Amino acid sequence: MGALSDLLLGESPVGHGYNTETWTGPVLIDWVDKNFGVRFKKAQIYNIIKKLGFSYQKAKGFYPEADQEAQEDFKDSLKKTPGKPG
Repeated sequence: MGALSDLLLGESPVGHGYNTETWTGPVLIDWVDKNFGVRFKKAQIYNIIKKLGFSYQKAKGFYPEADQEAQEDFKDSLKKTPGKPG
């Protein structure tokens, strides 16, 4: 289990060939399978993570290339759109 803690604390999935910066349940399942030949189910890997003292963190999408002004204009247009007649 120490290898998994060290991995989560000090390494990025990118360094192991994954196309993500975040260790997720499915990525960890794949990593453990490749490195130890043990295949866990998603619930099992989350239980292991919890036993190691880690908690589940839900990521929030952030897109630096997004046009903030266009997003605000879009939100304003939604507010002005009448809802369904009820």
